[in-house]
Amino acid sequence: MNIREVIEFIYDETDEQDITNIFNACKSRKRVLGQCRAAQVRVDQQVRVVNISPKYLNGLTGKVEFLSGSRCDIQLDERSKARIAITRHGRAGGLLSGVPTSCIVPQEETS
Repeated sequence: MNIREVIEFIYDETDEQDITNIFNACKSRKRVLGQCRAAQVRVDQQVRVVNISPKYLNGLTGKVEFLSGSRCDIQLDERSKARIAITRHGRAGGLLSGVPTSCIVPQEETS
């Protein structure tokens, strides 16, 4: 069964309780994936922010400057600093503080 078939099944064959169960399973899986990402975060690592609220922070990139438990501080790269400036949510010095590590995806170094 592929994802298209799963989606068709959900659309055509499920009732409200099934949808609730599927929704809860998806939330649980998303939490597990976030925990896996969090375990990979390291200081000096290039990263991208995902699945975070407020939504305007999604897609920002930079380098992990500080890591403490389940939170980290990210020094934004120039592109992300410019993007934040455009949205009028500027951060002093481009430091994004207290980001949950479950909302971080490691990035390849760009040269």
